[in-house]
Amino acid sequence: MSSKSLSLEMSKQNPTSISIQPQDFVRHHNSKDSTGAGVFDTYSVGRCLGSGGYGSVYSCRHNQTGVERAMKVMTKNRSGSSSSVNGDNADISGRIASNPKVDLSASQDKPCGKKKQQQKQQQQQGREIREFHAAKKMDHPNCVSVYECFEDSRNVYIVMDLFEGGDMLSALTSNLGCLMEANAALLVNSILSTVNYCHTHLNMVHLDLKLENVMFETDSYKFKDAKIIDWGLAKPVAIDANGNLIRFRQVVGSTSYMCPEVFQASYDPYKQDIWSIGVMTFIMMSGYPPFNGSTEHEVMTGVLMHSEQTMEQAMSASPVWSTVSDEAKDFIMSLMAFDEKDRPTAAQALQHPWLQGIRANASMAQDLAFQQDPMYRKALQSVFGSLVRSSVVAKRARENGSSSSTLIWRKITAALLVSQYGIMGATREVLDDCFRAVDTNLDGVLTQDGFHRGLERFYPHVLSRESGQDLEDSLWKNMTQGKGTLTYTDFVMVASTDYLLKDENRLWFAFCVLSQGGDLITPDSLQTALNQQGTTRNVICQEGLTGQSSVSFDDFKALIAGTSVSGVTGTQKTSVDQPEATPTNCMKACFSWIEQYIRDAKRKREDTAEQQAEETPLVPPLTPPQKKPRNS
Repeated sequence: MSSKSLSLEMSKQNPTSISIQPQDFVRHHNSKDSTGAGVFDTYSVGRCLGSGGYGSVYSCRHNQTGVERAMKVMTKNRSGSSSSVNGDNADISGRIASNPKVDLSASQDKPCGKKKQQQKQQQQQGREIREFHAAKKMDHPNCVSVYECFEDSRNVYIVMDLFEGGDMLSALTSNLGCLMEANAALLVNSILSTVNYCHTHLNMVHLDLKLENVMFETDSYKFKDAKIIDWGLAKPVAIDANGNLIRFRQVVGSTSYMCPEVFQASYDPYKQDIWSIGVMTFIMMSGYPPFNGSTEHEVMTGVLMHSEQTMEQAMSASPVWSTVSDEAKDFIMSLMAFDEKDRPTAAQALQHPWLQGIRANASMAQDLAFQQDPMYRKALQSVFGSLVRSSVVAKRARENGSSSSTLIWRKITAALLVSQYGIMGATREVLDDCFRAVDTNLDGVLTQDGFHRGLERFYPHVLSRESGQDLEDSLWKNMTQGKGTLTYTDFVMVASTDYLLKDENRLWFAFCVLSQGGDLITPDSLQTALNQQGTTRNVICQEGLTGQSSVSFDDFKALIAGTSVSGVTGTQKTSVDQPEATPTNCMKACFSWIEQYIRDAKRKREDTAEQQAEETPLVPPLTPPQKKPRNS
């Protein structure tokens, strides 16, 4: 059969009930026999970017899309491997040029007994796959994105974001020495926001936060855009039957960043992450670590003897601290309190005056750029315009069954393209700026309060209308599919759908994935493409898709555009027309949808000819709407 059956069956279910995420397309390809099966057919591997105790990282290029990424190659630990829990912890003293006297070589592996070596090898087992699945769960602008994982009998290959700017420790040693206080605060705010997201929404801890695991996409070091990597030790936190947190007992992480309780093998894992951020902040501000030692035992002793007095002594060891504000010092002291009960949570730490001040300054700078830079203003407005337009399209699709299949196909394709094609460069930076501006809870999840704040700052036309609040409520409900919140990936998908679906090369790539390299998309190929998520697979099955239905590439493009296709009921275009749209010029089209929505609402309230004659016309995106004069 043609696409008729496939489209009609997909439209039977309310499209807003179908949840499709980019993570559905992040695949784990497992080949037990042939070495490198699939990975080298998909990617061309370039130069080695770095090596560590857990493997090597290479640049790579996707053969079909040409997108540049990084590939982490890890050899599976068998026996006698030198890999260990602390295997990739760098010798900070050898790399911090500004303080050569400090020695933290204890962070590196030391010879140990056979029993201890066996324990470390047991901890290493499965770390490679755990890292992939943990990173796959991450949904935050400051978390590394993973795209797919290949596994064979010897190695694990994880394809992830490419970071040409290197890590934070390398930035300190090669260029910076230590950070200006404002830059350190921006970076710490980004790290804490990410950790707050993991602690609050995933109940997960990183357990190996350190400067080497903070990466930059370019050597311009945009601190607000830093990414946290290496989730191989990340673990979920459990609660016992009495509602108490189950304490961790396994000693994992990097010695220089471990809190005192870890050495005692009984600790609150949330507070371990907080301590690590305190150590990172100390090093970023000073250029040297808080605990000196030439052996692992000396470093551990320094941590266990830690107190407020020893911290003050550490801060007085260098004149650099004389230029650091009291608020910054207080922030570090609070995160590195000896008693874990005295340390704040991630959410509480984000409310420290030191970070509140840097966020206020960043917000003022963004508002100033919005007012003075027309291109930046247009870019931010286009993002919120896309959010508004997508919400109106979803509402119309729900009310108009003929366009339901279009909405479903757009969801599937946008999720696939965000996952596999990605959004890079300036476009991603604008999206991230918008998301951070409206993430009022600083937990990586957008609420309606944040959406309202974004509309007030960047797209006030919606709220200036008489029906502004009702319109906002309706937009938010349609945008979130009634869930009440919007994740970072949801935000990116909704805001960039038009941008992604406008390019035919991207559509061809999506078609190849959904058809599994065939000439037609069939229910079987669609289920295979979505195979990683049972829920999505069940939804497709419930839609009544059978092996008799199929969609060609021409039909696929027509379904995405909302136009008629061969075999699909009717020859009229649906109400979901496609105007010209990119991240920076789609605002006019978005505004027309708002105007149409307002006109419809007014017609329902006041069904008079005079009121219809006074309808607000379509206007350019950056010009306040003007009413026509009354007819004489």
